[in-house]
Amino acid sequence: MTPGPRSKPPVYRRERRLPRRLRDLTPTRAFNPRTFFREMVWKALLTPRTGSPKPPAFPKLHPGQIALTWIGHASFLIQFTDLNVLIDPNFANWLFFLKRIRHTGLKVEDLPPIDLVLLTHAHFDHFHRPSLRKLPHPRIAVMPWGMGDLAHDLGFERIVELEWWDSFSHNGWKVTLTSVPALGGTHPARRPPRLRRFPPRIPGPPGLPRR
Repeated sequence: MTPGPRSKPPVYRRERRLPRRLRDLTPTRAFNPRTFFREMVWKALLTPRTGSPKPPAFPKLHPGQIALTWIGHASFLIQFTDLNVLIDPNFANWLFFLKRIRHTGLKVEDLPPIDLVLLTHAHFDHFHRPSLRKLPHPRIAVMPWGMGDLAHDLGFERIVELEWWDSFSHNGWKVTLTSVPALGGTHPARRPPRLRRFPPRIPGPPGLPRR
């Protein structure tokens, strides 16, 4: 079931101005490029990468039960009795010049068949195209409105884009896209009023308690 027709989202005009200094290219006024480089780049380069992926032992679930596996960073695997959901998969050791200092908990080839991929927003550490291409035959991807063009060549059988509070239902489960304000890496002068940060509400089979 695809969300019903709706009016075209409004077009917002962005303030356009040329940056006059390095700070104008940073996410917020509180952002300090020197601190970022020292803490996120230089210290990471000097820190040995730890941890190691382990073959998972996924539990056998009974009706009403779920299993949650933290893969690393913002990547999670949520398993229901008849549904495997992957959130923001990222298995990379490097993101441009940013180093991952701890290996992922499992390898992409150890994932079970993925029925549903939830992508919360289009930042590189959450929407990692190389990781998405490696997924084992993902069927459906649900993401915020406007991200579909970024995912059309990643192997999904179906791509669903949702606006705030839209829902998508399929085979007895349902995903609702909610709006939660968040601080992102976009400079305020270039940030549209409608932010692309929408944590999806976790789907679940009928009868499963929800908050």
